[in-house]
Amino acid sequence: MPLTSFSKRNCIIGKLNPRTENHGDEVVNACDIVLKGVPFDREDVDKLCGKYVAAALYTEEGRGNSKVYKPMLPMFGELRLIHVYYKSKAVIAFAMNDTKIELKKIKIKDVIFECQDGGTTMVSVKLQGYPTDKEMGMLYAHQGHQESVTIYFGSTVDEEAKPKADAKQQGLELGEGGARIGPDDDYDDEEEDEEKSTRSGGIGDQPATH
Repeated sequence: MPLTSFSKRNCIIGKLNPRTENHGDEVVNACDIVLKGVPFDREDVDKLCGKYVAAALYTEEGRGNSKVYKPMLPMFGELRLIHVYYKSKAVIAFAMNDTKIELKKIKIKDVIFECQDGGTTMVSVKLQGYPTDKEMGMLYAHQGHQESVTIYFGSTVDEEAKPKADAKQQGLELGEGGARIGPDDDYDDEEEDEEKSTRSGGIGDQPATH
């Protein structure tokens, strides 16, 4: 599936959360990278979310050259997308020393829209990727600074997880993961035995006194 790309634009490098992930028997270094203040125009919003989404987020006031856009729902400060974008990519460029890092095969999640007067939507995203130690040093050195980013959103379907889920479902259909009671099993006989035991008074009852 082709990536949905958004060309180089400003961003602020926010919170960095270095961590590890288990990939089978291998433990790899990973990091959550929050980028804030990424500007999207109305066309960008529709490109990512679908046609007419921008029209639902903004109302038009005035006519002709005096037309302005206002947030449709100003009482909501932030609007969060539910999607996670798999196999995405981001290129973060640092203005000070004219260097950049390229993060491939990452996940993009926690996409948050903040609608602004005038029609620009300020976007924040969380990138979940695997920067090298050198790249982590560059990110920390520029944390809180305004840099630029080119973002490529991938698929909202995790194609790697799908075969695992299909295999698991197939295993359940074949009877793995525990015995099942079929239509010819003795489930009814067990209930009948319990009923007989109840009618006879159960084990250990004393004989009736006359």
